[in-house]
Amino acid sequence: GSVILFGAVSVVFIYIVEHLGAVMQLTMTLSSTSGGPLFGLFVMGIFMPWVNATGALYGGLAGLCSMAYLCFRSQASLATGEIVYTSKNVSIAGCTYQFENTTFPEPTFDEMEKSF
Repeated sequence: GSVILFGAVSVVFIYIVEHLGAVMQLTMTLSSTSGGPLFGLFVMGIFMPWVNATGALYGGLAGLCSMAYLCFRSQASLATGEIVYTSKNVSIAGCTYQFENTTFPEPTFDEMEKSF
């Protein structure tokens, strides 16, 4: 029951998120601001056992500050129009490619027995 409910909610969210535009871009930007440094700390903890807590703290803060600056500049550039993402055409009108759907019959168990 809950699987069907969450599936239906997810399908409805597709149509909602489609019209959000800048809100979705902002959400993804903010999540990547902390996601990059967090991944860096995780990898550092696995592959660099000699790094102490102070180094991890300062490295995480430096990564967070640099990502925050990059994400802020990205959002500011989008807001001022310095960066413009043009939408691509999703129509197949005028497309000359022939799309063919070829279906091959599945062999039945009787046909497989006859082959032996």
